[in-house]
Amino acid sequence: MAPEYGATIGYFPIDQRTLDFLHLTGREKSHINMVEKYLKEQNLFVNHGKDDKEPIYSGEVMELNLSTV
Repeated sequence: MAPEYGATIGYFPIDQRTLDFLHLTGREKSHINMVEKYLKEQNLFVNHGKDDKEPIYSGEVMELNLSTV
């Protein structure tokens, strides 16, 4: 949470550093490969390469009442 500017969540794209963290924290190589494959298939992985397009966010706000789940 970041109440100083009103946010209750922050979004950080998943990139190679995320996969490096999984490796550094002892995750199995098969698990890391599965995570990478899933993220890329869902277009959630950011490459930070010069040919990559910047992600476009809709700004849509979704609300969920946890008592209804």
